[in-house]
Order: sequence, then structure tokens, then C-alpha cells
Amino acid sequence: MPMKVLFAPIGDPSNYKVVEYQVNGKKTKNKASFFAIKEILGIEHVVIIAGLSLSRQRRQQTINQCFQDVASHVKKSLNLKRGEVTVLVAPNVYGNQFIQTNRENTIYYNYIYLNTLKILNKTKPSEVHIDITHGINYMPLLATDAIKLATNVHVIQANIRRTEPATIKLEIHNSEPIIPNNAGPYNINSVYKEEVNLRKALIQVLTPFLSKEIRNLIKNNILKTEKQIPRSSEQDEGGVKGTGCDADLISAAANALFSGVFPYLVSSRGELEECMKTIRGKMEILDQNKLKKDPNKLFKYTNNKLIYQYTEPIELSYVHSLLTVTGRIARSVKLHRKAHKSYVKISDIEKLAKNYSVADTISSLVADEIDKLSKNTNINANPQLLAKILGDQSYKPTKMCMCNKRNLLAHGGFEQNVTYIWKKGKEILMSYGECIENVRNNLT
Repeated sequence: MPMKVLFAPIGDPSNYKVVEYQVNGKKTKNKASFFAIKEILGIEHVVIIAGLSLSRQRRQQTINQCFQDVASHVKKSLNLKRGEVTVLVAPNVYGNQFIQTNRENTIYYNYIYLNTLKILNKTKPSEVHIDITHGINYMPLLATDAIKLATNVHVIQANIRRTEPATIKLEIHNSEPIIPNNAGPYNINSVYKEEVNLRKALIQVLTPFLSKEIRNLIKNNILKTEKQIPRSSEQDEGGVKGTGCDADLISAAANALFSGVFPYLVSSRGELEECMKTIRGKMEILDQNKLKKDPNKLFKYTNNKLIYQYTEPIELSYVHSLLTVTGRIARSVKLHRKAHKSYVKISDIEKLAKNYSVADTISSLVADEIDKLSKNTNINANPQLLAKILGDQSYKPTKMCMCNKRNLLAHGGFEQNVTYIWKKGKEILMSYGECIENVRNNLT
């Protein structure tokens, strides 16, 4: 049965006092606002997000002991029973005692995004609540943004799996400020509320990639140490030969999904999966369970300071979310092979456009293109460039693979100089063949 999950970033709970809270007109006495929300709204699963800087005796402890110390401190301060809540201890920046090697503050965001996504995939909630009442400084802001991103990715995955709620109610709560020596009641307000559906989630995941600046950031920051492998224009199973993961590939995937060029996503899925392996390797070091097994990869004590040996930007989470989504979508239809060339049914492209377009205009455009092809009598069992099939009198062999960007986008990826079309039985098939590199270049 779908459950309700509540995330609550907190500071130090040592001095939390029992006061009276009010939610939707109902009152209850609790030590923290998230317990009041849990009780009154019927929340089944609570995740408290506490900073690693709450660790008490750093010099005398191992990293794992620091994590355990924080979890124990939170549970003791809040009088928690065993298994009552989940305490997610997150590496955070605090003064000059808990710092990243580059003095940035990105590990907290990436850590919360990744581990929240894993929690959502496990709990499969119908509602996600965030209580920002007890967060301090940057923590509630970054935690909220990271949780929202993870929620968007989960909604898209849920729609592809079709085994769990296809929409999620997302709500953010904040209590009125607590006054010393005043027992309340304090009203807990709903400061943000939305129903996250598939289309909203897709747009939110794609939004960071609408800026051209992110391409340079991916190239110069996220993938700066990755060895780039030259691509071949010849396709292998599910994509293009070579395992290079670069900014062009990522940018093309984002633009293809945003513009409705689904044939490119399916044709390049092998490469996108290889790229995801690279990104996953950078993200998975923040998995809370893996981190405990080998914490010295990430943490170092120097002069009574805990230094996070971590320099990845927040945008790494954006790339992870994009590749998770595009990979899932591309894998939701079958990619066929013929003579070492990959191809896809145009009926499957129509399904993708219907299910995953960010606007009705895109799905309608793709459906119109496919309808025209279905009625074309020039299509036979031999792969031909679409230009020949359409009887383009101006077409010359030298135009092969000369992709026109405007036509590529205006025709849902069915650009006549790069698209091969043929029939197999009643099915119409398509492939970019050796022209896929040209398609990519027009999507970056």
C-alpha cells in the first residue's frame, strides 16, 4: 500500500522543548514539529536528516563512529524508540571544522539527493512531505531542492514501471517560530504544495539543461578527468561505437527529450548507459551504506578538521537525474538489430512521444509524422533515406547525413537526409545508420 514519507532536515535537537503544535486545526504536544505532522497527517515513514557536524568527539573516533554518534545523539535527544524513524546522517559543511577540499558546499546536496532517491524507490510513496522548521542555515534550502529533484526522478521511474503511484503529492511545512518559555500553540503551515505528475517531473529534470552554461560545467568540472574515446559513425547495439561520456552526449540527450526527438534517445541508449556508469561511479561513493564500508575514501582528519575529499558540483546530481530518466525511457521500447545496425519501430516512437513528451504539441507533431509515413506507398523492404521516399526532387547523394536542425526538430526526429525507413511485414522501421553522429551534432 502506498505510504506517506516525511523528510525533516534538523540542526542540533539537544534543546528542543515540548510545545503544543497545531496542524489543520488539530492540536498535539510534541518535542519537534515533524512529530506533530506525523501524528496528525498519518505519516508512515519519517526520515530525519542530521548533519555530521553534530559528532561530539571527532579526534577519538573513526568516521563510522562519528556517523553512529550523530544518530545516537539525535535519537537520545528526541527520545526515539528503536525503528521509530530513520536518521540519515549527511556530511555537511560547518565553519572551518567540517569542510570540502575546495571549500565549496556541494557534498550535502548530492548526498541527500542520492539517498533520498533510494528511499523513495524503496518506499514507493504517494505523498512526500518536507518539514523545514528545524533546519538551520543552508540545510533546509539545499535539502528541499535535493528532495524535490529526487521526487521528480522517482515519479518518472514510477510511470515507466507502472507498478506504483504515477503522481506524488509534495508538500512543504514550516512552523511558526518558537518563543522561549511559551508553550504555544504554534501553527504548522503548509508553505508549498503541488501534485507532481509525469510531465511536471520531466520539465523539472530537464530545466537545468536549458542553459548553455551547464555544458561547459559538465565538460570542465564533472568530466574533466575522464578519458574521451573518439566515436565511430557506425552504430553498434543500442548506440554508437565507443564508450566516451562527454558533454555533447549529455546535452544531446537533454535536448532530444525536451524537443521530442525520441529516435535519437533509443538509438543512443547504449552510449547513454555507458555514460551513466561513469556518472553512477561518481555518485555512488555517497551511498550511505557503501560509504560506511570504506569511509577513508572520502574523509580525512587534519589538524582537528574533518575534510571531505570531494569536489563534485551540485550539477552532478542534475546529470545523474537526466541519465537515469533518459536511460529508463530509451529502455522502455525494444531496439532491434540488422546487419550490425540498430533500428526501431516507428509505432514504438509514437508510444514514447505519447507517454513522455513535455508538451501536447510535440506528441501531436510526432503522431502526424508517423501517420504520413503509414500512408506512404513508396516504403518497401529496402532501407531508403526518407528524402528518396518522399520524392524530394532536389535530393542528391551528397546530401546524405547533411542534417538540417530546423527540420530535425520540426519533424520529431524524422529529418529526411538522416533517416532510413523500410518495412518488415506490417511494421515500418527506422534507423539513423551512419548519420547518427550528425543528428547528435544538431542536438548539442
